Amino acid sequence: MSLTTVIRRIGRTAYLHEAAYQRVRQREPALAPYPTVSALLETLVADPRASREQRPRIVQALVLEYQRSRHPLWQALLVRVFGSLLVGLRAQLPSGDREDRDQQLLAAFLEALGRVRLGERTPAVFIAVRRATARRLFDEVRDERAVVETIPLEDSSPECRPAVHADPSPYVQCLEHEMVDRMARHRGGEDVAALVAGAENFSEQLERLAGSKKVTRSCLRKRRRRTLEQLREALSTERACA
Repeated sequence: MSLTTVIRRIGRTAYLHEAAYQRVRQREPALAPYPTVSALLETLVADPRASREQRPRIVQALVLEYQRSRHPLWQALLVRVFGSLLVGLRAQLPSGDREDRDQQLLAAFLEALGRVRLGERTPAVFIAVRRATARRLFDEVRDERAVVETIPLEDSSPECRPAVHADPSPYVQCLEHEMVDRMARHRGGEDVAALVAGAENFSEQLERLAGSKKVTRSCLRKRRRRTLEQLREALSTERACA
């Protein structure tokens, strides 16, 4: 069963909780204009005319309700709303059992929903959820790799130590940490790291940064190119001196 099918099936379970929706709708202004779960989903998923201001406000309300109660209604609605995000993250996961990876992705998403902190700027809800999910998911994948790559203590004798070329995985892992550390030293390096890791795309980053400074998509692309060039130059210099 494809992840898209799973997402749609989970989303359909929202219709089973109409009573719970009506109770919250009476006190939540963001949900008040939508008389039924069906009307809400129509706006969030199927209506392209939903305004940029309206949709984030609704989604933020759903996330807060999920954090308060963990009710399956909010889980079903949010899985449906963030379906395209989940499919995109799934494509970035390494190969493995498909069903296990799908479950891993959904578990990371729900855990991120429960922990993500939302600010006053409601448009940032999409960025916050995406970043929290990606961080939780790829941290878990990285932990899996670390377990596989761990060298047993009894194999720590000189003849068993990993060589860079014979055992590339530990070397690659060290290089990854070095790259992240160096990126953080450059102005805008953390933003570039978010783009490279897939935690944000250019549109999301542009929306997040637009409130505090004048930035354009062209500026972000130049920053990404400049930071990666500086990183390559620094690593090349160190390698030549080694």
